[in-house]
Amino acid sequence: MQLFELQFYSLSGVNFTWQVKYEDGQEQVIFDFFEILEFKIHEETRTIELLSTQKYTTELKTKLKVFVDKYKNQQPSIQRFISIFQRLELDEYFFVIPPIDLNTQKKYLLEVELMKLNGSYNEEYMAKSIELFQDILNSYEVISFDLNKSKIKIGKGRKSERICRFCQGSQPDVSFKNEAHAVSEALGNKKLILNEECDACNSFFDQQIERDFIAYHDFARTIYGIKNKENSIPKMSGANFRLYKDEEKNLTIAVLNKKVGFNERETETNELEGLTLCTNDKIRLQNIYKTLCKYALSVVDDKYLKNFEETIKWIKGEREIAHLPKVAQLHSYHFFAKQPEITVFVRNNNDRRFPYMVCEFRIALFLYIFIVPLSKEDDRMFLKEIEYDDFLNCFKHINKLDEFSFSDLSDDQARKININIKFEKILQS
Repeated sequence: MQLFELQFYSLSGVNFTWQVKYEDGQEQVIFDFFEILEFKIHEETRTIELLSTQKYTTELKTKLKVFVDKYKNQQPSIQRFISIFQRLELDEYFFVIPPIDLNTQKKYLLEVELMKLNGSYNEEYMAKSIELFQDILNSYEVISFDLNKSKIKIGKGRKSERICRFCQGSQPDVSFKNEAHAVSEALGNKKLILNEECDACNSFFDQQIERDFIAYHDFARTIYGIKNKENSIPKMSGANFRLYKDEEKNLTIAVLNKKVGFNERETETNELEGLTLCTNDKIRLQNIYKTLCKYALSVVDDKYLKNFEETIKWIKGEREIAHLPKVAQLHSYHFFAKQPEITVFVRNNNDRRFPYMVCEFRIALFLYIFIVPLSKEDDRMFLKEIEYDDFLNCFKHINKLDEFSFSDLSDDQARKININIKFEKILQS
């Protein structure tokens, strides 16, 4: 059995490695594939060179469909080609390269070349980006996810091979019957699935930690229509109010015996007085931090987990932390995320001025950038101002945007959530 591999890389999410297994004498599938792409024939050496730079033309699109129709029954992996390549814009350039480990630096260089080829390279913008992100590119591997794809399953596929990331349990001692979401499904995550989370840990995180994070964002979930597990927009109710959207997505706030209703598309409210919405929820701020860290450790390769044994104990309540690093928060419509987005930065050197793992998490208009604490690769907690400044000096874009605030989420006492709303009348001419 022979194995043929090619890696595809683009700016439009066509980033995958294609593997074809074939028997001796069945090489025609490889030759046919070469014929639909740009290549050179070297007469002297009687070899064919597949060009690394390719363009998604109408001709290629047609040839690709013919190729898939011919081999889809013989090579099931080929069936994915049509849906994957549809992400490319017509006449967009992409790369075909040998299967190699693309670290952050290599990806950056490929993307710069693709931007130049596709006419989207802006020298002034790139200069500013390099100024802001060069230290990150030099010191961190960046792990992100293309959520335009179908489900992304993290970890072993076969249940018999799975080991839970958070308790180290395996079958038959633990079960993996339920589908565990790497980021809470109640936040709109339908695509990032963690295979390596047992049912017991999944239930614990849901009931003891993640519910506080979800409750903290309930107001945004309802206002911005973030669909929950039941695929519906949640309704929010408290001691003195109800908040919901109707089928036409009109938002209503019902307070005691009076009703304040307005359509999102309008700029004028019916009331001028402020409101305090008293929820029935009590949350622990530290659980917000724990949830964020749990999300980060759910999406990274399991090779990193050996450095976070104490972090996992803390997330599970098996050890206490009195003081945590500050969390950088930004609330802005400019960074609005319709579904949860997560990016993890893992330090690739021994420069311990910088934290080993940093994560960026987005939901609706909330953006969090936080340090995952207690790593074996860190020798400090980044609590002192001088230590935290080292972190900010690497992640320069945090300080560059004045809108960021820095929150201390160390409080582990359960406290009620109240939401203050102020209405302003806007006079229209």
